[in-house]
Amino acid sequence: MGASNATNVVTPSSTLNGLDVAATKYCPQDLLVANRTQISLLFTHGVSLHKELWLPTIEHIFELQKHSPSELKFVIVEAWTVDLPNHGQSAIINHSRLVARPEGISAYESARAVEDFLVAHHIGAGKLVAVGHSAGACVLPLSTVGRTNDTLPYSSMILVEPPMMTQEVLDAVMRDGRAWKALIGMAKSRKDTWPSREAAREWMSRHLPWKAWEPRCVDLFVQYGLRDLPAAISPSESSGGVTLCCSRVQEVAGYAYVQDGVDSLNRLKFLCSFIPVHCVFGERADVVHKSTQAAIVDPKQGRTFKSIVRVPRAGHLVVQENPRGLAEAIWAALQGDYAQEGPTSRL
Repeated sequence: MGASNATNVVTPSSTLNGLDVAATKYCPQDLLVANRTQISLLFTHGVSLHKELWLPTIEHIFELQKHSPSELKFVIVEAWTVDLPNHGQSAIINHSRLVARPEGISAYESARAVEDFLVAHHIGAGKLVAVGHSAGACVLPLSTVGRTNDTLPYSSMILVEPPMMTQEVLDAVMRDGRAWKALIGMAKSRKDTWPSREAAREWMSRHLPWKAWEPRCVDLFVQYGLRDLPAAISPSESSGGVTLCCSRVQEVAGYAYVQDGVDSLNRLKFLCSFIPVHCVFGERADVVHKSTQAAIVDPKQGRTFKSIVRVPRAGHLVVQENPRGLAEAIWAALQGDYAQEGPTSRL
């Protein structure tokens, strides 16, 4: 079951000098909706990535639904993917405003953009399930700040490789400094221009992280994660060629908002008490250390996750490395939460 009827929308910011958000809705084909709980999915992505990278995972989820038992009590009717304000199509739309904001975008600002999107677009299904990867996993809990348990927009949440830290871990990382300096150095030196999309595709096929991705995900990145030059935010080439939608300036600046990951983790103490929250890690702990992962899901810290699973043959970039395995993990979480429910409505 492929994703069909893709619809693109742009949500204006609710603040005077804010940033707009681009989103895409995908719908499965041949739905049998009667007497089933209708579910909408909302996907957010990680740093330097973009919304279309979720498409292979979404299509695998739709395929799992197609082959599910006819008596299944829920049905996914739509899947929304959102480009955070300085990524993907959002970055192109917000280009001039981002040039004037070299300080980057915090997770709180991205969370406000997600809130604006939810307010502007009626999500028609009975339940809304939020799925976030990497930095997008930090954004989702922050998008609920200020809401009480009976006004939460999400009926459940699935966090994929969340790069969250306890305050103690963050303090230790910042005191040591080496890991953070390495991350900033990598972002500052990241290759960001190519003569053409074809040249970019060939180069990425030989370099990490792209060469570890499924080929289709590389193709999607080349198509949607790059923008045509000239671009004032990436002036290393005067004209022609392509550059990253999320500029090096924006990526580096975003890493300054380290406290946001701590705040997001703390917000989970509240969320885990009222909605099912699932955590999905890659089999390889290649970015978020296993001790940090253990601290994230430690029930002694007041966070009790509905499920904690690992996707084989994948690391932090599981969305691109094993979208089928990730889809199976997401589908299992949905079954655990909604398999026994009947039709509902959400006001």
